[in-house]
Amino acid sequence: MMKPPLSQLRLLNHIISGYIDDFYLQGSTYQRCIINVIDSIKLLDELGLVIHPEKSVLIQQQKVTFLGFVIDSIKMIVRLTEDKIRKIKEVLLSAIHNSHSVKIRDIARIIGYLISSFPGVKFSALYYRYLEMDKIKALKQSKGNFDPLMSVSKKGVADMKWWLDNLDDSYNHICHPPVDITLYSDVSLMGWGAVMNDTSTGGRWSPSEA
Repeated sequence: MMKPPLSQLRLLNHIISGYIDDFYLQGSTYQRCIINVIDSIKLLDELGLVIHPEKSVLIQQQKVTFLGFVIDSIKMIVRLTEDKIRKIKEVLLSAIHNSHSVKIRDIARIIGYLISSFPGVKFSALYYRYLEMDKIKALKQSKGNFDPLMSVSKKGVADMKWWLDNLDDSYNHICHPPVDITLYSDVSLMGWGAVMNDTSTGGRWSPSEA
């Protein structure tokens, strides 16, 4: 429903991101940001959509909260809000405490929390795979039923503990420095390979690895 009005605003060269009824507006300069806010409010109002002044941040700021993230354009970083950190910690602690008898549905919910946090937690994509594999294995055994209990492996628990140890201080950069080296890698059921400049390597999986 919001695609047409957002497209219209982007045709005016406005930077705008929307998710359901939440919108993030950005401008390359202070003046561009003001114009973006004015045009967006005017269009949404003409469409009969009510803007809530108390819930909205209508004055340009260099640090805003959007969809559970704090976007800081001074330090050029993104981090999780304190409330989101607290909620993730609560579900992680509960799952770790009951790691030998936890519902598959609860683990799936935790994985959803973790994946949604990737933009604000550096290196986080490296610390959920074992938990995901535990969930997939349990779902196969339960024939797709999310309600039965499952056991989380030691590596899956280690994934969750990494998040507990790092959530408070984690952030991610909005902009990254230029890349010095690019390495391409890929895998298949048969083997793996990698290429960097004119150098390549690869091999086949051993029977146990496969």
